[in-house]
Amino acid sequence: MTNLANEIPGKPGHFSVSGAQLDLFRPHKYPMSLLENVTDYCPAEKKLTGSKRVKLEDPYVQAHFPGDPSMPPAFVVEGLAQCCGALMNLLFYTDKGILLWELSIEEFLAFPHPPYNVLAEAKVKHVDLARPGETIELEAKVALQRKEIISFQVKAVVAGRPLASGDIILAYPPYTPLVPVAAPQIPEPVHAAR
Repeated sequence: MTNLANEIPGKPGHFSVSGAQLDLFRPHKYPMSLLENVTDYCPAEKKLTGSKRVKLEDPYVQAHFPGDPSMPPAFVVEGLAQCCGALMNLLFYTDKGILLWELSIEEFLAFPHPPYNVLAEAKVKHVDLARPGETIELEAKVALQRKEIISFQVKAVVAGRPLASGDIILAYPPYTPLVPVAAPQIPEPVHAAR
């Protein structure tokens, strides 16, 4: 049985979530899925850490800037927002008593997804750039919650080197209903005409 979240050995109360498991409840798909996995989710601390490996093959890296590629700062903010969104969605389940680390993926598919969350505000300061081959560690922690609106403190680092930090606010707007869960659809391969 594969669980949706897996407890991290030696860190009771801390869980990891793979990219494939994240795909079950996040709206973003490649190339816009900028949170590749969750390396540490702690419901008690309302904190999540994930990562994004910067690859030269990523279309937004190729275009920023040819000859001197780097991860565009706006995409770092989007990665931090996706980190906040993943934390918000994981807490949505936890707050409803659904313990993801005790559920198989098949059991999880029986539950409705949380509503889509939207970025309400971002105040993030950039101090450095991430280059191809580097891994950005994205961190989000709940600072304040008022019903369906959550304020997060965020930071992005590369090998301990600060990249960006600040605050992001996300909300579940009233016009976004719960999304029914369906098994992930795998697209049919496209074959060239002969």
